[in-house]
Amino acid sequence: MAKKKNAEQDVGLVRMFNEMKKSHPDALLLFRN
Repeated sequence: MAKKKNAEQDVGLVRMFNEMKKSHPDALLLFRN
């Protein structure tokens, strides 16, 4: 997986995932697309 230079390049589900992970670092996040 390619690394991104900064968070501004994140879009959609990736941004949502990262925000939720910051709020709940110990949680297992399950996404359905």
